[in-house]
Amino acid sequence: MASVDDQLRDWFLSDPLLVIAGTIGIILVVVAGLWLSLRPRYVAVPCLLSDGERRFSESLERAVPAKLRLLCKVRVADLVAPRMRENSVGWMKTFGPIVGKHVDFVFVDQGYRPVCAVELDDRSHLGWARKRRDRLLDRVFRTAKLPLLHVKVVRRYDVPASQQMIEQVTAVLAV
Repeated sequence: MASVDDQLRDWFLSDPLLVIAGTIGIILVVVAGLWLSLRPRYVAVPCLLSDGERRFSESLERAVPAKLRLLCKVRVADLVAPRMRENSVGWMKTFGPIVGKHVDFVFVDQGYRPVCAVELDDRSHLGWARKRRDRLLDRVFRTAKLPLLHVKVVRRYDVPASQQMIEQVTAVLAV
């Protein structure tokens, strides 16, 4: 007596339409799998800034003097660089820790020279790993002689407080 597998195979192979339909089905599954795996697995973010960052930015933009510009989400490696020969072992060791990090905002002058960086400190900055990251950035910016301000996130920023912060930055730097 033939096994169930043998009976199914004989039944399937006895009808050419079943063979064709089965083959097409397998091809479609393979093609769909390939198509899905080749599709980009990215989507655009709905907003570049978090709610707190957006509120802060809107307040600052109303207070920024014409001689300064405000940029957001700037990569640290675009603001500071290791002071050694590029691609040397020391350069790579110094560049590695900053390459994937950014600061929330950067004031630049009209020539787009960085004047001051700003980090908004929300609840995420209370964690151990984030505190370690903040200490690294503080050390990097201090070494580069580029001020890094830490500002606590609040529900509402008012323009006078933002103007006062900007005046402090510009007074210190004589921009």
